[in-house]
Amino acid sequence: VPVVKGNRIVAKGKTGLGGDDRSGCAAIVTLAETILKSKIPHPPITLLFPIAEENGLHGSRMVRFKDLGNPAMGFNLDGQFPNELVIGAMSAVRWQAEIRGISTHAGLEPHKGISAGLIGAQAMATISDKGYFGRIVKGNRTGTSNLGSVNGGEASNQVMDQCIMSGECRSHSPAFLKQIVKVYKTSFEQAAQSATNDKGRSGKVKFTTISDYNAFRLKKSEPCVKIASQAVETAGKKPNPLVMDAGLDANNFNEKGLPTVTLGTGSHKFHQVEEYVDIREYLFACKVLLNIVHLTIQ
Repeated sequence: VPVVKGNRIVAKGKTGLGGDDRSGCAAIVTLAETILKSKIPHPPITLLFPIAEENGLHGSRMVRFKDLGNPAMGFNLDGQFPNELVIGAMSAVRWQAEIRGISTHAGLEPHKGISAGLIGAQAMATISDKGYFGRIVKGNRTGTSNLGSVNGGEASNQVMDQCIMSGECRSHSPAFLKQIVKVYKTSFEQAAQSATNDKGRSGKVKFTTISDYNAFRLKKSEPCVKIASQAVETAGKKPNPLVMDAGLDANNFNEKGLPTVTLGTGSHKFHQVEEYVDIREYLFACKVLLNIVHLTIQ
């Protein structure tokens, strides 16, 4: 339940607020209400609320712009400070390691089994030791990687015979992203091969990947960037164009050919119980949107 505390909107109790991206949706609805109530002249506007952004940008991936009137440019609401203009973001790959071991009684015959859990743990330890877990910096190449879920096993007295681990890898460089994924794949395969039982049998792993979204970079001369920058300046702040180490619906929009810049709406500490929306920043973002309407009608 959202509650107001001082100049912030926070969650009541120990739970996430969901300001990412409720604040963006609220800003869009506020813009529509303001335009209609005050009968403000405006260019053709398409309001789009793509679903499932957090778990893979699925909604924006399926968008067909011909169904939306073929818009000329896009303004995405999803971020922190309202003067920040995201003009670039990274690529991401989701990975899954399906690990197979051999099940035996963990007390009577552990030596006859092969633990899928141990294979996964050794693979992740190797990845971390090589510097490819979390924030990754190799010379001038950077990226990130994460283990997001682990599922396996049925009982504490059973040698775990199957385990599924999944996560993601990200980078602004497609070539370096491939390198990160290769380290993951090799580490899991080597861990499976080295895990043997008393008869010399080894574990197995099926490592699969799927492209989540591709990196993009807008020029500052792009019309949507110039309009957003002017809108922020008119509202009283200095625009701050930046490249983000994350994925956005704008990744898919730009890949599909719609130049799209992303603006912040005052939401902070995403995905944490401490998440909050700064009310002043949110109201500033609403002013920026209205300025965009005025600028695009000129």
